[in-house]
Amino acid sequence: MTGSNGGDMTLHSFIAGGVGGVCSVVSGHPLDTIKVRLQTMHQAKARGQRTFTGLSDCAMQTFRHEGFLGLFKGLVPPLLAAVPSNAMFFMGSAFGRSFFSNRQEEELSNRQLYISGCF
Repeated sequence: MTGSNGGDMTLHSFIAGGVGGVCSVVSGHPLDTIKVRLQTMHQAKARGQRTFTGLSDCAMQTFRHEGFLGLFKGLVPPLLAAVPSNAMFFMGSAFGRSFFSNRQEEELSNRQLYISGCF
């Protein structure tokens, strides 16, 4: 898969990895926000700020006081890390698969797939 076809596959994989990174971060970030707030609750209590009785209480108080977007505070730094990282992983894997498919037209073996994932 050299030329434009291999380049297209690599570009598509790069974009798919970036989209996958966005989906991963956006879907997991609200729980991460709640986790961090629960972990730092003892510090908030010392400053006289509100505390939580558990996971659902933390989620409900956050939603009540800050709205839905309060669960997504601090989203940008994980996006800046995960999107390019996932894009490069996907692109490297596609490049590795195209490297082996130049030599044979049949389906790649497990060994070739493993090695292509190391790119």
